[in-house]
Order: sequence, then structure tokens, then C-alpha cells
Amino acid sequence: MLARRRVVCQTNGLNIQRYFSRISPLIRKIFHALSIRSAATKTGGICMKNFFSLKNVFTVRNLTIMALLAALDVVLARFTTIHISAQFTLVSFEYIPSTIVSALFGPWAGLVFGIVSDTVGYFSNPIGPYLPVWAISAIVANLIAAIFLYRGKFSWWRIIIVRLLVMIIVTMGLNFIWQSLYFGASASLFFNTARIISNIVQLPIQVILIRIFGKLSLNAVDRSLAAHKSF
Repeated sequence: MLARRRVVCQTNGLNIQRYFSRISPLIRKIFHALSIRSAATKTGGICMKNFFSLKNVFTVRNLTIMALLAALDVVLARFTTIHISAQFTLVSFEYIPSTIVSALFGPWAGLVFGIVSDTVGYFSNPIGPYLPVWAISAIVANLIAAIFLYRGKFSWWRIIIVRLLVMIIVTMGLNFIWQSLYFGASASLFFNTARIISNIVQLPIQVILIRIFGKLSLNAVDRSLAAHKSF
């Protein structure tokens, strides 16, 4: 019996090591792509000038960074999401890549990223029926992030407002509507209440993680700008 437990522990340890060995290179690639971004504009590195402008949003470099963040989003959705039932999520960290994309590239990038990440994320780890309307929730959440965090404004109060608005508008509003249409109001009310309580408890963690990863992204851009000016 003791030998079996040792084997299980060793197996779990190997699985954890493999998991982090896959995520670490991906994170390094993301920040490397951010750090070598060309200093084409003088208004904050990769951040664009106009909020609703499409100019220079979907460049090859930006699309590469978005693709890497989308891959990280899929990994987080697969390995860090806790479901209480089909289509009812209790804990998830998918908001980190989408928030960074919306803050750095604006609403149009957030819109595309929301659709792509939601669709790819589901088919990479399908749980329950596929509901296309969930992409609307992802788009609205990214739009809220873009409004308050665009140009990399990762201040504490802005991040708190973003997460509160996402919880009120998306979790309590849109998600409840989609769940009610497909699963009934009573089931949606029960599971959505659990999700709201979970979001309130996780709010400090969400704010801290967005702040950390957002600042890391901006620091990578600043280093690239400094290196570019030195040449």
C-alpha cells in the first residue's frame, strides 16, 4: 500500500512538473514577444493612439503576441478552471490574458480575442453543450477592460472597477440570461449565486494578478523602448 502511494505521489509530481514545464516556455515567449516589439509609436510602446482606431492593431507582431496570449488562455482554461457543473464555472483565471490584450491593444483586439479564445477554449476542453452566446460575455468583459485599462493604465482602482463591472454586468447579467435560456431560471440562480460569492472572495486575488502581469508586460515594453533608443 505504501509503495502504491509513493508511485501515485511520484506520478502526480511528474504531472505537475510537466504542466509547469509547458506553461513556463509559453510565458517566456509572451514576454519576449512583448520585449522585442518595435517602438513604432511614442505613446506607450504597443498601445495605439486612438481608442477605436483599427490602424496598426492587427499587425504581424501584435497578432503574434495575441496568439501567444490566446494559447495561455487555453492552458489556463484547461488546467486552472473549476466547474461545478456543465456551463457553470466556479473558479477561472482566463481573465488574465484577455485583460492584458484589451489593455494593450484596445477594444477591437479585445473583441476578436474574446471570440477566438472562447471558441478555441471550449473545443480544447469541451464541457457540456457549445453555447455561442458565451462569446458575447467575453467580448463585453474585454470591452470593459479596454475602457478602463487601455494604454496600460493598471492602477489599483481601475482594476477594481473593471472586475466589479464584469461581475455585475457579465456574471450577474449576461451569464444569468444565457444560463436561464438554456438551463432554466432556478438552476441559473443557484449556480450563479455560487459564482458571485466565489468572485467576491477572489476579487483581491484577481486584482493583484492583473496588476502583476500587467506591470510585467509594460516593463517588458519599456525595456524594449530603452534598448531601441540606445542603438
